[in-house]
Amino acid sequence: LVQVGEGASEKAASGEGVREPKQVLFGDLDVHTTFSVDGFQMSLPMAGGDGAHRGADACDFARHCSGLDFWSINDHAITLTPRRWAETVESIRQCNEVSGDGTSPDLVSYLGWEWTQVGTTPETHWGHKNVILRDLEDDQIPSRPISAGAPPGLPDPRETTPNPILIGGFAVYEAETGGPEFATYMAETLGIEDCPQGVPVRDLPMDCREVAPTPEDLFAKLDDWDKEALVIPHGTAWGMYTPQGSSWAKQASTAQHDPKWQKLVEVYSGHG
Repeated sequence: LVQVGEGASEKAASGEGVREPKQVLFGDLDVHTTFSVDGFQMSLPMAGGDGAHRGADACDFARHCSGLDFWSINDHAITLTPRRWAETVESIRQCNEVSGDGTSPDLVSYLGWEWTQVGTTPETHWGHKNVILRDLEDDQIPSRPISAGAPPGLPDPRETTPNPILIGGFAVYEAETGGPEFATYMAETLGIEDCPQGVPVRDLPMDCREVAPTPEDLFAKLDDWDKEALVIPHGTAWGMYTPQGSSWAKQASTAQHDPKWQKLVEVYSGHG
């Protein structure tokens, strides 16, 4: 596949009169699995889905179905429990291990997550950012992904008592369409406590959810971790969660934009 791709690129470049043809690479730096709550919900039989699709499935799809040259895994950090994060790391490592020659692999897979922030007003809305890590060695990976926490002005679901009637009805319906998987998924997701604030990242407990409410906080934590990473804002103008009147102006400030981390912007996202 690599040789075919190189040959096609060189032929196309020669046809355009390019003096020094270069290979064009195709990738996807915004990939979710069913570790993300939206992906999990859409995979349920009651939603017409066909079951769980984790990191290994994403790797196979990138390699065999999409024919990509590179990709990154970017599940929502707020749903990446310690167990799911460890499994994500291992799946990306295994995906790279079967990529062939290290100097010319058939696919390059990157570890990462999505910092998913939602504000209830234009002033508190920052949107989503994909964080992509360069390396895979233990000492070059943060101990946990960094989430944006619960949306400002909205109650934390872990502190809200669900309606038992709705839960019972949902459980009965789901039992008829594939079992209590969603209840189990949500129990694990909501069972993780947020890490204490103001503590150096390496001193935080291993079993907590690291939270950075604003881009400035996210960049500060990445500075603290001091790992090679790339932050790509995405979902800048779509979604039912974007308050009317939201603007990128506030993100251009020195505090909320750091060119050390943000070098690209996703200008289009095709979902579904």
